[in-house]
Amino acid sequence: MGTIRQKLLEVLKDDYYSTKDLSKILPIPEKDIIEHLKEVAKSRVKIKVKNPICKKCGFKFTNLKHFKKPSKCPMCKSTFISEPEFKI
Repeated sequence: MGTIRQKLLEVLKDDYYSTKDLSKILPIPEKDIIEHLKEVAKSRVKIKVKNPICKKCGFKFTNLKHFKKPSKCPMCKSTFISEPEFKI
């Protein structure tokens, strides 16, 4: 079967997934998924990211330094934000 990271890479080849989706597919917590994504990003594998969007004002977050969902929108201060999604 392979390691968790190998399974993660296999899943990410198919489509875009949020960390929440990945934690349901792979039986590990979201914070562990984030750590694995950070390590994968350090390797030669290029991770494509669908940036999160504020569902209230439409602000699009760019240049995510972390793989986590932003806590609130800098424009309208709303916490109703879509999850970032990842793919290889």
